[in-house]
Formats: sequence, structure tokens, C-alpha cells
Amino acid sequence: MREKDILEILVPILCVLIVWRITPIFWTFFMTWLNRVRYLRRATPIRQLNDGEREALAFLGGPAYMLRTLVGTTDLPWKKLAHVTGKRAAVYRLQGPLDTWGYSLQHFGETHHRIQGIAVHMPLEDIEEKTDPHNEVEVMFSRGVAIILSVNGRPTLIETMRLWQPRLLPLQEHADTAKEPHA
Repeated sequence: MREKDILEILVPILCVLIVWRITPIFWTFFMTWLNRVRYLRRATPIRQLNDGEREALAFLGGPAYMLRTLVGTTDLPWKKLAHVTGKRAAVYRLQGPLDTWGYSLQHFGETHHRIQGIAVHMPLEDIEEKTDPHNEVEVMFSRGVAIILSVNGRPTLIETMRLWQPRLLPLQEHADTAKEPHA
């Protein structure tokens, strides 16, 4: 057999193998997007963001910025989300179990979480620890991701801010005093 004959056999086989592995990943992303679009078309908001949630979003965009990038969480416009109004500040309710999917080729593999087929994100917290099989979650949407504000009646976003604020603000105050010129 010539080299050209071998390539004519191996290239289609390789293409089939690649498509066989990639197609389910694209299909999952597409279905997650479609579920979000369907949900937002028929859902009615239950309320608007309250002041505590706005303060927590501003904290995530301000003092907690470096910690979020260190942890490697989803990057969203947190400071802008603290000031949104109208339809963008609407809070919706999702119900159902947490579905985890993704891949882990290395230690820090990418995993995604869904509730009711919609991608959800909980900043700086272990989402699997906070949820249970029968979740009732309040979320707001930004860039196609539902940000979890409360889980089963507990305000998790505000709890996260209260947990990390005392740990980060003394560091920030110390850094501010280090920048001041000495007399």
C-alpha cells in the first residue's frame, strides 16, 4: 500500500472519531442555551434585586475581584450587575436537582452546573455542598448564566459576602496604608 492509500483510510476514520467525541459536548451547550431561552420567554420574575444582594454583587466586583480570579470562577460584570435596573434586575425561581456535567482532563477540569436545564453559577462557594436533591433557587441572569442569589430560602450570595468581607477588607485596608507616603 502506498502512503496516499493509508491516508485515504485514516483521515475519514480520524474525522469520525473526532466528531463522535465533540458532538455530545456541542449538543449539551446548545440544549443549555435553548433551555435558558425557553425559560426566559415564559417565566415571570418573582421580584427585583434587593439592597443586600446589590451590595454583595458590588463586593464581588470590588474587594473580592482578585480572590475570584485566583479561584478561577466565571468572570461576569459584577460591579455593573450591582447597578442594573428593570428587566436585567429581575429575579427568577428555578426548581429541581443540580445536574453536573463537563470534563476533567486535568486536575482543574471545567465542570458546569445546571438546574432545570439552565446553567447556574455560585461565586466563591461549593455549589454541590449548598444544594440538595429538591432545590428551590432564586437566580438572576447575566451573559447566559444564572447567578444563584438564594438556595432553599437561604440568601447564599449575601452569606458569601459576609463570610469573605472580614477576611478581605483588613487586607485591603493594610494595602491602602502601605501606599500612603510616610512623613
